[in-house]
Amino acid sequence: MQKILRLLGAFWTALLLLVLNLCTLLSQAHAGAPLFYNESTGQPFSWVDGRAFYVVETGDLGTIGNLQAREIVDRAFQRWVTLPGVVLQADNLERILPPLPPAVLAPFQRDLTIEDFTTMVPCQVFGSDGPDRQRTRFACDVRKACLDQNLINCPSPIVFDNDGQIIELIFGKDSGVVGVSGPELFIPSASAIIGGSAVINGAEFTAKAEQARIANEPADTNVNFLESVLVHEIGHFLGIGHGSVNGDTALLNPSVRRLATQVAPVAPSTLIFAPVDQLSAVNAIHVETMYPTLLSGNQFSTPERDDESALATLYPCTPKAAASQRCSRPTSSTGTIAGRVFIPDPNMPGQLKPAQGVLVVARKIDPGDTFGSLREAVSQITGSSFAPSRCNGVLFSDDNNDNQPGADEVQFRGLFGACSRNDDPFGAGVEECKTQLNGKFPSAAYRFRGFCGFLKLGFGLPRPVGAPEENTYTLANLTPGKYLIHATPVFQGGFSSPVRSTSGLIGLTGQLDPVINTDDNTKFAFFPNPQIGEFYNGPITGCGSDITVCGDEKPNATDNPFVYSLIDVKPGERVSNINILMNTSEVDFLRDPGFQLCTVGDVNSDKLVNRDDVLAVLKETDKSERGKKFNQKADLNQDGKVTFFDVDLITDVVTLPRLTPDATQQELKRAIAPFDAICRAAASGDCAIEAPASDIQEDGKASEATCTRAKELGCRVIDCP
Repeated sequence: MQKILRLLGAFWTALLLLVLNLCTLLSQAHAGAPLFYNESTGQPFSWVDGRAFYVVETGDLGTIGNLQAREIVDRAFQRWVTLPGVVLQADNLERILPPLPPAVLAPFQRDLTIEDFTTMVPCQVFGSDGPDRQRTRFACDVRKACLDQNLINCPSPIVFDNDGQIIELIFGKDSGVVGVSGPELFIPSASAIIGGSAVINGAEFTAKAEQARIANEPADTNVNFLESVLVHEIGHFLGIGHGSVNGDTALLNPSVRRLATQVAPVAPSTLIFAPVDQLSAVNAIHVETMYPTLLSGNQFSTPERDDESALATLYPCTPKAAASQRCSRPTSSTGTIAGRVFIPDPNMPGQLKPAQGVLVVARKIDPGDTFGSLREAVSQITGSSFAPSRCNGVLFSDDNNDNQPGADEVQFRGLFGACSRNDDPFGAGVEECKTQLNGKFPSAAYRFRGFCGFLKLGFGLPRPVGAPEENTYTLANLTPGKYLIHATPVFQGGFSSPVRSTSGLIGLTGQLDPVINTDDNTKFAFFPNPQIGEFYNGPITGCGSDITVCGDEKPNATDNPFVYSLIDVKPGERVSNINILMNTSEVDFLRDPGFQLCTVGDVNSDKLVNRDDVLAVLKETDKSERGKKFNQKADLNQDGKVTFFDVDLITDVVTLPRLTPDATQQELKRAIAPFDAICRAAASGDCAIEAPASDIQEDGKASEATCTRAKELGCRVIDCP
């Protein structure tokens, strides 16, 4: 059973912290990267000296007694600190030597409840606190204990919210939030984390909740489920954000695998074991621990390669540390791939602009390793440490003219265009943003509420838009070997830094709200991609400093997005300038799929793009393996042979955006725009397409609504009159 349960960090942690008044808010990021960055330096925040401290409360968690729950907490921390590429220590403050004074730990060595999070108490902690300053009892205890320790060995509580009231207070009733965690106390000048916390929702660990889970997965007991949840949340606690490598594919479950199993004469096992094709059959076993949605009860128990790489960025295994046996995968034994991502500028034909917020993934390709492309995969979002000033808040349709966002009014939350008055974010900055946005974007009915900045509240100096850091990615800690690189949209997990190009889709909230993050405040920033992403296909040594000279990598529809170059990663070396030039801009998403569909998809040259083209590639695969001449159109990745790599790529073309019969509403919404784009591409290329399944097919044939839409767009669809 696929469980859509939320495990929160990053932006959501920031929301929790705002409510609890615990921390200084800093720039945050998601996806294979540190959770917090110093905005002015780009330096990620990490625990001082690579040592985290925690203390566990004394209450129970559902059916799990406190003693057993505490053991699971310890075990979850060990999952991270024992990773071979990481040098990190995590200590329970109750066991360190010399021991802390009992008075320091006493506020947390008890059953913490909703009262601790709602009861306000006088709390003068800092010199700037006035005599009437109040905080929640929990927030006050955390701050006082840390200051009493001179900011060393600060108690960081692990809270068992036994009845779920704390989570409900923050996120509302039936939110589906299983846990929330992250750093809370910082020394900004040193980019240091000195305190954190985690809250686990006990309502998800009752006997009833366990019974519902094990009915579908017998091993999904409360104990196993808790360990999985805790490993994920402790990842946030230690300072890393959400990852997205295999999770989106597993969540959306495209029907490429089903299509492949129906194609004869190749056995299904042969197809799904192909190194790249395996992406279409990914399951929870290979989903990264830091993926924000829990798909299986034991999904998060063991950190994957992407998780380890993210943590190693903060706590690297240096050769010196490896020599002293503190870790076993030193940085000198791994390699790095780095580059930038650009998209065409819709306002300046022929020009490119930086693309921030693009997920870039490196996958190791080894024909002898069936699941290598799933296990050996590392990701990062471009510009994860970049934070320029933007109008930060909500755009809402002020239907009742009260200048307040209402529950029944349409709202877009995000970052909307550049602003300069971050010196006065809530005064002059607000007025600047209102002048830019009110009555202008996205239409005359909308108003802005928020501030000028990016969750920094006085810390850090945002960099100028267009700086190199804005669209840079660095994929480090790579096991030596050959890698393909591809850019892909983020469906789950989002991205909390200001972005200039993004998928515009966030699944955490249960609905797909557009995230508006553009330069000109006139267009929604959708990020166009083929189903599996656009591969880098420039020279294997990198494009060089001049991005306009990038080998076969071209920023237009003549570029086959399925062609890829394998990058050779060697120990201790860095391959730079692997710059990806996306085929379309964000505003072309509804008009252009990013490649010439009829040229790429019509392998058998019958003026149709459908399943017969998959069969055609399979036949040419057999010829290629026998050393015979083959149809060059079947070599989609242009590597001089036809392999299961090409089978995977043609299924991506043919099934875009084919959905499973049990597709959710999220999947249906995700498919509408690609169908329109492909339909237009088919019309421009003078070929026909097969209608995607599910919502736009009836009994295996194109529905009347599909045919009507196809006629409006000017393309031919199989089975339409």
